[in-house]
Amino acid sequence: MKKNLLLFFWFCVSTQLFGQSKFVASNDLFGQRVFIKNNGQFDRILPEGKSVDYAYIKGDEQVCFSKVGLTYVLRKSNPLTHSQHESIEHGKKITTKPAKQLYVTVRWENSNPNVEIVESDKQTHYQSYGDEKLKSNCYKKITYKDIYDHIDIEYVLPNERADGIKYTIIVHPGGNLEQVKIKYDGDIKKVTLKDGNVVIKTSIRNITELAPVSSQEGVAVATNFKVVDNAISFELPNSYDKSKVLVVDPWVIGLTLGTNNYGFDVDFDYAGNYYVYGGSGPFLIAKYTAAGVLLWTFNGEVPSVGWTSIPVQGYVGNFIVDKVSGKCYTGQGFNYGTRIVRLDTAGLYDNFISPSNQGWQEVWDMGYDCNSGKIFGMGGSTTSTASAGILNTSTGAIAPQCFTNLLDYGQDLVSHAIDSNGSVYFLYSTSFSNGLSNSLLKANSTFDGNEWSLKPTGFSTFVESQNKIFLNTGLTGYCSGGYNALAANGNYLYYYDGFNIAAYDQSTGLIVGSTTVSGLSPKLQGGIAVDACDNIYVGGNGLILCFHFDGTTFTANGSIPVASTSTLKYVTDIKLKQGSNELYVSGSGFGGVYNAINSGSCSSTASIGISQTQVAANNTTVEATITTSLISPVISYTWLNSSNVVVSQTDNTTSLTNTVTNLPNGTYSLVAQFNAPCGFTTTQTFVVSAVAITPIFTQVGAICRGGLLAALPTTSNNGIIGSWAPALDNTTTTTYTFTPNPGQDATTATMTITVNAVVAPIFTQVSPICSGSFLANLPTTSTNSITGTWLPAINNTQTTLYTFTPAVGQCATPAQMTIQVNQPIAPTFTQVAAICTGGLLSNLPTTSTNAFTGTWLPAIDNTQTTLYTFTPTVGQCATTAQMTIQVNQPIAPTFTQVAAICSGALLSNLPTTSTNAFTGTWLPAPNNTQTTQYTFTPTVGQCATSAQMTIVVNPIQVPTFVQVAPICAESLVNVPRQLR
Repeated sequence: MKKNLLLFFWFCVSTQLFGQSKFVASNDLFGQRVFIKNNGQFDRILPEGKSVDYAYIKGDEQVCFSKVGLTYVLRKSNPLTHSQHESIEHGKKITTKPAKQLYVTVRWENSNPNVEIVESDKQTHYQSYGDEKLKSNCYKKITYKDIYDHIDIEYVLPNERADGIKYTIIVHPGGNLEQVKIKYDGDIKKVTLKDGNVVIKTSIRNITELAPVSSQEGVAVATNFKVVDNAISFELPNSYDKSKVLVVDPWVIGLTLGTNNYGFDVDFDYAGNYYVYGGSGPFLIAKYTAAGVLLWTFNGEVPSVGWTSIPVQGYVGNFIVDKVSGKCYTGQGFNYGTRIVRLDTAGLYDNFISPSNQGWQEVWDMGYDCNSGKIFGMGGSTTSTASAGILNTSTGAIAPQCFTNLLDYGQDLVSHAIDSNGSVYFLYSTSFSNGLSNSLLKANSTFDGNEWSLKPTGFSTFVESQNKIFLNTGLTGYCSGGYNALAANGNYLYYYDGFNIAAYDQSTGLIVGSTTVSGLSPKLQGGIAVDACDNIYVGGNGLILCFHFDGTTFTANGSIPVASTSTLKYVTDIKLKQGSNELYVSGSGFGGVYNAINSGSCSSTASIGISQTQVAANNTTVEATITTSLISPVISYTWLNSSNVVVSQTDNTTSLTNTVTNLPNGTYSLVAQFNAPCGFTTTQTFVVSAVAITPIFTQVGAICRGGLLAALPTTSNNGIIGSWAPALDNTTTTTYTFTPNPGQDATTATMTITVNAVVAPIFTQVSPICSGSFLANLPTTSTNSITGTWLPAINNTQTTLYTFTPAVGQCATPAQMTIQVNQPIAPTFTQVAAICTGGLLSNLPTTSTNAFTGTWLPAIDNTQTTLYTFTPTVGQCATTAQMTIQVNQPIAPTFTQVAAICSGALLSNLPTTSTNAFTGTWLPAPNNTQTTQYTFTPTVGQCATSAQMTIVVNPIQVPTFVQVAPICAESLVNVPRQLR
């Protein structure tokens, strides 16, 4: 029955459970962003035998460092075409075009001779190149000391970028940046300056040095590149302080077309260590502790035997971890006679390698037959019917094996699963027309045939050698016939291709249920694991998706975020460690260990308790006690020392306890396997450190100087009799030594009895407060840790002396503190003078003349007399204050009216002071020729209006008379008495 589970269903209905990761490694999964010390592995990396002191190797991104300079190694591969892959799969040998490789050299012109390279920031892990002598430490920084006078150059690989390299020029006082010249040479076209960056052009790709960022004590200093004749130097447009250190930080990017940080496959050992296989060719193995600390990275080659993980271009192999010993077996994806090598727990080649067998050529997957205890690789062959190679772990011999009874070549295996009964299941894919593609098979118990075969999965997802499709998201040109598609428990065989999930009957191979996960693409992600209760965990994008199968239907059952900081978040493989319910996960640039969120209540859980009984020095008896929810389990106990050598073994017992005797001091592990040989395991690690018996005494508590000190007991808590020296002293701290009486196989013991001086409690003085303000209770513990109580009760109205009494049993005297309570003070201000309505009125000062700050209300009003209130800022011991500002109404100036005058008569200037004492000026100027209105403008600052006065100026009149008629001489003439 098929059900479609929509993507939103498991996002919305399932529970997103954060905090499920036990550890997460992200971005630099294989620990390659480091400088590796050369111990011989890089001796032939450069042409003409050029020396290499350190190298940065991350896939195709390679930089070699020597005392004379750097060399960038640029590679451009020519990946096999699909048709070439097909030709190889059909047994044809092809001619491949070699990769193009360029060498770009960098040297510092006119630098000091015999420069010293100093490494720093050593990492916890190291790089393995198979052979012991090539084991190399890793560093995050190397420094060329005094490369010019008073100038160092540091190269660092910070975590802020996943590629490229940063170098820092450190100019100490006395150094001159103008001396630094970086000369590019070798396989380059030219060096140019573009947008402030330096671009080094080659026929493969360009290298870019990003514009420098310079500073002195955190202050930026403008710095530019200058390029002359393929040499880079630096110029500073502005001056800088040459008495201080100058730091110049450029980045070098574009060293690679891209690299792959994928973890393709994951595994673990019974001690909980995490292993991941992947990288970008050669293919790598990294080992992490159970706590997530990277221990080592194997770089995919063993020079002493000429073994490499990519003998034929582009084929990705696989690996498996011996769960008990912690040793790794890893094979080649394709070779004309593939070979498997073994690494010890330190990641080093342990002189075990299988000889080339032409009858078996491919390792797409690797497994462990728990029934026979044999390692086997799975793939196919172009020369035989073999689909697996069974490895003899003693001799290294490979026995090719066919399970189908078909006579065709190319019986490639994609994936396998082993159920709790030890049955092995295979998934096939081939380019041959033999009906094997996307079919299932169950191997028989003798591992040389099958119980049922060629049962179609019901899907057509897998295509020979092109199954890890996620390789193409970050590593084009590589391919693999393997995919992490199968898982099994005691109930069903499960299938997952990144989109389809299905369950199959283990006895018939028939499909019994399936579903799809929308939003995902087949083969873009992968990995599947299942517990004994049919809780299924599959790889998604950013999530581990959880389902439950009830025999018919798959139901979404939560999801686990992978907590990765990588750009891509595709899960590629999942392994379940039953018993501890841990999921070991790998993906696109990340890996980690997560809690199997739905398996806590599953019956396949168990734990081991360890108790130790010391018999004598370097001799301990250890008993293990199993706690489990399994009903009547059959348990096999394997006790291992720190070298994973078996020191005791008990197989197939129903006892829940097991004892091992006479263990010398050291670190041990107990592996308990339930329902062997193929049931799950639980591991417990412990340390034995048996020594001569140490007398145990109850520690005498510290006393105060001069206090009572009772005699020490002459018999220890664990029965050792002896005596103490020196004599007791209650005045000073003394270490006393207990010497056992002879014949008790016991060591001496010591006890230090502390005699404390009587100290005075110390408190931080409470600052003065204003009467009535909040006053917190005084602390009951002094700053020198004396506890006690204070009296009297806190009083916030008056100055009070308080006394602190230490609690009984402390070596302390009383203490006192006076808390000053101040009475509030009235703020004072200079009175603002009265103003005239509408006149200028500034804001009142917010600080009083006696230094209190605060605010005034209401807002300033220049139209009427107002009372203003000042409120002090909180926290000042001050009262409010008030000020009234008088606002006066303007008065009209008065003047004595000037009488009218005749035109031209004297007209004096008008008075500049009014009769009511206002001063001012008149306009216009006096005019004695015509009647004029004059305006008086008061002097500024007087509360007065303007005034006006009109002075009348009368015109001068000419008198007129009646003409007297002519008369005779001496006639009487009447003269008029008035004018007419």
